[in-house]
Amino acid sequence: MTLVFDKQTSVPSSSNAQTILTNSSTSLNILPGSIRVDVATTTPAAAVTTTTPAAAVTTTTPAAAVTTTTPAVASTDPPSSSEGTLGLRFSLHQPFNSNLSNRSSSEFKTLSANVVTNVNKVYAGTPGFNRSIVNSFRNGSVVTDMTLVFDKQSSVPSSSSAQTILTNSSTSLNILPGSIRVDVATTTPAAAVTTTTPAAAVTTTTPAAAVTTTTPAAAVTTTTPAAAVTTTTPAAAVTTTTPAVASTDPPSSSEGILSLRFSLNQTFNSDLSNPSSSAFKTLSTNVVTNVNTVFAGTAGFRRSIVNSFRSGSVVTDMTLVFDKQSSVPSSSSAQTILTNSSTSLNILPGSISVGSSTTSGSAPQPTAFSLAALPLSLALLMVQLLSS
Repeated sequence: MTLVFDKQTSVPSSSNAQTILTNSSTSLNILPGSIRVDVATTTPAAAVTTTTPAAAVTTTTPAAAVTTTTPAVASTDPPSSSEGTLGLRFSLHQPFNSNLSNRSSSEFKTLSANVVTNVNKVYAGTPGFNRSIVNSFRNGSVVTDMTLVFDKQSSVPSSSSAQTILTNSSTSLNILPGSIRVDVATTTPAAAVTTTTPAAAVTTTTPAAAVTTTTPAAAVTTTTPAAAVTTTTPAAAVTTTTPAVASTDPPSSSEGILSLRFSLNQTFNSDLSNPSSSAFKTLSTNVVTNVNTVFAGTAGFRRSIVNSFRSGSVVTDMTLVFDKQSSVPSSSSAQTILTNSSTSLNILPGSISVGSSTTSGSAPQPTAFSLAALPLSLALLMVQLLSS
């Protein structure tokens, strides 16, 4: 906004004006800490001189011009070899549905356009930033994989700097706290980026003449993005890689582990005691997906493994695996991370416990009772053999 005073000498200091609005009560739902007041170096002539802002506003804020510049570039241009990129990932706190895996669906296009608009606004002031591209949406709650594109490699900020910018920004996206990760992109997935083209989103902003002259309709029909998406969908690649590693790889001797236990508020059935049953596999996949998402931002975290389900309501025993022993966080820290996170699991309050483990092996150690009972069992077996 612009605050206008009768003359230059009447303008209060920036800090004074900021304090006035901060300490005032209004019906606006202003986000705490988002108020900023700056000295205006130029006065927008059109807005000030025209006292009839209706005509000025409608003519000077051409909706078509705005929608064609920001979303069009973000949606259609893959990174070139001269540009620099960063990989961005975060989780949105909203339910996932299978249509979000399909780039041709209205759900994907709508959410993609909203995410790109918000992310572009956040990084608009970053030197060299050009656009952002949604690569995929996947389950947990909605994991969003994106690419941030900069005008050249030397303009790319550090991963930590880019992560801080988004973490400290206010957006309309409901991003899960602690889920933001920025990585150096070693490759630019041209096919994935090209297929992100939300053609429908561009056409719905109806710069009709622009769209018809550049003939995106023909381009869309001939390239058949729907087929390209279903064959190249990174979502499928992600869902097969993450759960598979989490489910099949036991901890190695060089890795560090923590034991995790919590109770799910749901009815236990005997099939959950059998790792080969479909009930065990289905619940295990859901639990691993949620726990991996929660600890994704924890330094050194590799994967989680479900060891067993047992009655009460459903007691879940897991192992958290880290890249090395020195990366393992304290038990209290890991417990706090899961306790304060939002998941689709219905975890019973107060049931979360985390314990440190001295060995990183998947096989449980024998108890003192079982060792003491072994000789007796062998003696009974010998008596039975002799009597027979």
